[in-house]
Amino acid sequence: MVAKSVLHWALLLSLSFWCLSCEGFWDIPIASITVTPPAPSLLTGFKQQFTASATYVDGSTGVLKSPVWTTSNVNVLFINDSGVATTIAPGSATISASERGITGSTTVTITSSPLVSIEINPANPSITVSQGSQQFSATGLFSDGTVTDITNGVSWSSSDLSIATISKTGLASAVGKAGTTTIQATSGTVVASTTLTVVR
Repeated sequence: MVAKSVLHWALLLSLSFWCLSCEGFWDIPIASITVTPPAPSLLTGFKQQFTASATYVDGSTGVLKSPVWTTSNVNVLFINDSGVATTIAPGSATISASERGITGSTTVTITSSPLVSIEINPANPSITVSQGSQQFSATGLFSDGTVTDITNGVSWSSSDLSIATISKTGLASAVGKAGTTTIQATSGTVVASTTLTVVR
């Protein structure tokens, strides 16, 4: 009798561990999905990273790792499986993120005004080697007076890769050597620069 009882509990424990690995077994239902940035205005030829965040029925929130991304107008905007949108032509499109039957969306407006200048922020920052990184952003001024965030639509570069590298999204990372490097944001023929100082 004791052996049967032990076997019974061992089986239940085994099934519990197995179920922990079952995808969706412990998932809390999603109440709503929010897509950010909300209602952005973008220029043709630019890229923008979108993020989908879920609010669950218990009130908790979290960023969705792999929702299904779609666009209502592929003629003006394309979006890949990672949520990176590429603008193609002037117009508007609704971007949607879906998971477990719940969908969130935002409307994107695409215009074609030429870029006049770029401003990098922060200007001339200083970080320590141990601090490790500095996030830069780029703001674009267009000929129609539009001012918008184009951080993900410019090409970032660092003049001295032994001091700091910089990612496609403007995140500069100290390599380990102290010194100064020039950070540039480029779009076509428009270039902006600032100085990043790394100290010990």
